[in-house]
Amino acid sequence: MDRINQRTDQKFNIEEMYASELQSFKPYGNNKAKALCPFHKDTSPSFLVDLINGNYRCLGCGVKGNVLDFYNKKKLKGYTNIKETPTKEAEVQTKGNNRIVASYDYKDEDGRLLYQIVRYNPKKFAIRRPNGDNGWVYNAKGLKMILYNLPKVILSNNIIVVEGEKDVDSLNLIGLTATSNPFGAGVWKAGYNKYFKDKDVVIIPDNDDPGQKHALMVANNIRGIAASIKIITLSDVPDKGDISDWLFKGGTKEKLIDLIKSTEIWRPQDIDNSTDNPIIKPIIKHFVADDDISDLNEELEDSKDTTDPLYFVDEDGCLCRWKDTKIGRIKVVLANFDAHITEEVEEDDGLTKIFKFAIEGKTLNSQFPTIEITANTFANMGWVFQWGNKAILSPGMFIKDYVRHAIQIKSDPKRTTIFTHTGWRKVDNKWVYLSYNGAIGAENISVRLSKELEKYRLPLTIENEIEAIKASLSFLNIGKIEITLPLFCLAYLAPLTSLLEPMPNFSGYCYGETGTFKSTLATLLLSHFGNFNSINQLSNFDDTVNNLEKRAFTLKDILMVLDDYHPSMQKGDAQKKESTAQRIIRSFSNRTGRGRLNPDGSDKGRFEPRGMLLVTGEELVGLTSTLARTLVIEINKGDINLDQLSYLQKSSHLLPHAMASYITWVQENMDRIIKGFPDRFIQIRNSVSNINLHKKLPEQITFLYFALETLLEWTIEKGVLDVSECNDIKENANEIFNNLITSQSKRLEHEDPIKLFQDVIATLLTQGKIRLEHKDYESNYKGGEKGELLGYYDEFYLYLLPTATWNTLQRYCISEGSYFPMSKITLYQMMKNKGLLEVSPNGRSTMNYKIKGEQRRFLKIKIGGICSGEVAEVDID
Repeated sequence: MDRINQRTDQKFNIEEMYASELQSFKPYGNNKAKALCPFHKDTSPSFLVDLINGNYRCLGCGVKGNVLDFYNKKKLKGYTNIKETPTKEAEVQTKGNNRIVASYDYKDEDGRLLYQIVRYNPKKFAIRRPNGDNGWVYNAKGLKMILYNLPKVILSNNIIVVEGEKDVDSLNLIGLTATSNPFGAGVWKAGYNKYFKDKDVVIIPDNDDPGQKHALMVANNIRGIAASIKIITLSDVPDKGDISDWLFKGGTKEKLIDLIKSTEIWRPQDIDNSTDNPIIKPIIKHFVADDDISDLNEELEDSKDTTDPLYFVDEDGCLCRWKDTKIGRIKVVLANFDAHITEEVEEDDGLTKIFKFAIEGKTLNSQFPTIEITANTFANMGWVFQWGNKAILSPGMFIKDYVRHAIQIKSDPKRTTIFTHTGWRKVDNKWVYLSYNGAIGAENISVRLSKELEKYRLPLTIENEIEAIKASLSFLNIGKIEITLPLFCLAYLAPLTSLLEPMPNFSGYCYGETGTFKSTLATLLLSHFGNFNSINQLSNFDDTVNNLEKRAFTLKDILMVLDDYHPSMQKGDAQKKESTAQRIIRSFSNRTGRGRLNPDGSDKGRFEPRGMLLVTGEELVGLTSTLARTLVIEINKGDINLDQLSYLQKSSHLLPHAMASYITWVQENMDRIIKGFPDRFIQIRNSVSNINLHKKLPEQITFLYFALETLLEWTIEKGVLDVSECNDIKENANEIFNNLITSQSKRLEHEDPIKLFQDVIATLLTQGKIRLEHKDYESNYKGGEKGELLGYYDEFYLYLLPTATWNTLQRYCISEGSYFPMSKITLYQMMKNKGLLEVSPNGRSTMNYKIKGEQRRFLKIKIGGICSGEVAEVDID
C-alpha cells in the first residue's frame, strides 16, 4: 500500500468544496467565509466556515460541526440553499412520517446512475431506481448489484474497502478512494472480485463481530486476485464504531496512511481465529413498494448463534439460512430445531463397511435423544421423525436439502471405527482378537454385536490364569472321555478357524435322547467365550435361516451352538428343521454363503461361516452327504458325572479367562502356527486315512487332533500339564478319534438314501404289497400275488416302472411318518454314480424295453441288494 503516498493530485480543498455546495458563498475575514445557511430558510448569509480546519456554525439556527458533518448533511436532499436538488425528490421526503436522511448513488463503470440506497428516519433502508421521467421506482427488479463508488475504484490502484456508503464518502473527502458493497456486512458477491485485480487493497472493518467476519469474507474472496491485502484494526473507536467515527475523533489522512504502512500483509491464517463466534446481521427483508412509501424496510436485526455465513440459529432456536436476492439477504426458517452430527461411525464386518451418523438435536426448550442412522438415509431426512412431532421441517421443495447441508457444514464429528464381528483381525498391522468387550492384544478398539450376541465377551485382563486353565481342563472329567475330549477339542479349534488353510470343513453334532445333558455341555463350552449360564442364549431351529447365516458370519473364530434338533409330529415342521440343518451344516462345511446383490445388481458378497458349529439334537439329519459333514458325538443316559458337572458349572466364571489366555498365547505364536499347519495337516491326515471311510471323516479327526496338540502345548508352557501327561492324552485321543470315525462311517452307510431305497422295495416285496413279474416267464413273480405291479425282473436286473416306483416310495415314507430325503433325479444320479442304474446311450435314466408285448420305459437297476437273497421266488406252477 506504499503507493498511496503517490496520490498528491487528490489533495482535498476545503474552500472549493464549500463554495461548490453553498449559495452566496463569499470570503469573510481571515481564512473564513460565509454563505446562506443550508439548514434553515436563510435570507442573509449567516453560515460561517473556517477554511483552515473545515469547521462551521450558523449564527441564525445554531447548527455547527466539521467538514464531515457538513458533507453527510448536504447529502440530505431537500434542504434549502444547496445546489442541484433533484426535481421530484421532495415528493418522497415529506410523505408520511418517514423522511429521507441520506441517499447514495450507485453508478456503473460509465458513470450512469443505476440505483440509490436511501436511508429513512426512523432508521429504515430502501432501494430505488430512476423511472426515466425524473422520478423513482422503489424496487430492485432487473437490477445488478454493484460496488459503491465503482467508477473511481476502476481508475485507482489503491482501494479501501469499508462497510457503508457514509464511510466511503468520509474517505473520499480526505482524498482516498474507497468502496463498499450494498447492504453492509455479510453480503459480498463474487462478481465484485474482478475490480480488485492486481490492486493494493486495505480493508477497514467496523469495530464489532460482524465487521470482523465481513473483513475475512472480503479478504478470502479477493485472495489471489488483489496484489496485496491488509486488514486494519482501528483504535480509539467505540463498540460498533467505524472509520467515520475515527476521523471525527481527530483521525487524519496522514495518520491513516501511517497505520496502513505499519500493518502487515494479510495471510489467511492471521485472523482465522480472530473471533470465536462472529455475528452477521441479516440485511433488508422487505423494500419500499412503488405505490406505498409507508411500507418501509425493517430494521437490521442481530442473530445470536451464527457459525457460518449461510446458516444460523435464531433467537427462537430455529435453524435458518440467508437467502441472497437482488435486493439483499432475507432470513428463511428451515426447521424449528438445530441438529449436529456428533460422530461418524464406520462399521466393519470384515466384508463390507457401513457408515452411520450419530445425530443430536434440540429445540429452544427441549433436547432430543441421540439417534444413529445409516449415512445413505441421511439425505432423505426421514430420520427426523424418530424425534416425534416436536421436530418440524418447514415446507418447501428444497428445505430438506438445505437442512442436510446446514447440518453437515455445521458439524465437526469425531470418526470412529467399530468392528461388528468376533475373532481375529489385523489392526495397524497387528493381530488382535475381537469380542464384545473389545480386543485382546490392543487397546481402544470398539466392537459392536447384536443384543443376541452380547454374551460373547472375553476378558481383556486375564485373572487367576492357572486356576482358570485347570478349570477348563476339568471339562474332560465331567463324563466319558469319548464324549468330552472331542467336544473340548472343538471348542479350542474355534479360535484357529480362519488362521488355518484349509479351514475346518465339518461341524460337531452332539446326539442323544432328551435328558442326556447335551445342551448343558454345549453351554459349558460356550462359557469359554463369555457369560453363558443357560440354554436360553443359544441359537435354535426356531430361528430363521437368514438369521443363522448372519450369526455364523459374525461369530468369526468362535463357537456357535445350534440347539435342539428334535423330532416333530408335523411334516412341515420336520421338513423345515431338516432344511435348516442341511443348509447351515453344509455352509459351515463348504465355507460358503448365499450370494447377495446390491440394488444396482453388483455383488454384495457372501455371509460365509467363519467359526465352528456345534449342533445338539435328539435325531440326526437324514441326508448322508450332510451327515458326512458332521462329527457325531453320541451321548447316552449315565454318560455324564453329575457331581463333576455341577462343580464345573460353579467354576464357569473362570472359563473365559482360560480361553483369553489361550488366545493370547496363539497371538504370540501366530506365525509359527499358521506356517506349520499345512505340513502337519498332511501328516495327521495320512496317519488316520482309510480307503473304506468317507473322505471327509479323516479330515475331521485331523483338525481336532491339531487343535489338541496346540492347546496341550499351551498348557505345557503355562506349567499346568507336563509332557508326559500330554502324551497320555494324545495317545488316548488317537483311539477315541479312530472309534468316532468308524462309528460315523457305519452311520453313514445305514443312512445312505440308496440303501433306504433298496430297503423300502425289499420290505414291500416281503409284505406282499408290491409285485415284480419275470419279464420272460408268465408264471414267476416276486412279492404278493395281488400286490401292485411295480415292474419286472430277470436274473441280473430289475425293470421298474419309474412313476409307480417313485409314488410307492413316497407313500411308504409318509406312512412311516417321514419323507424321502432327496428328489428322484438326485437319487437316480447317485445310483448312476455307484453303477447300480443303467443309462441309455443319450444319458437318460430310463431305457426303452418291450416286455410282455408292450414297449415302455423302465428304470434298469442291478438286482443286488433288493431281490438277491432277500425275497424267495414264488413259483405258481
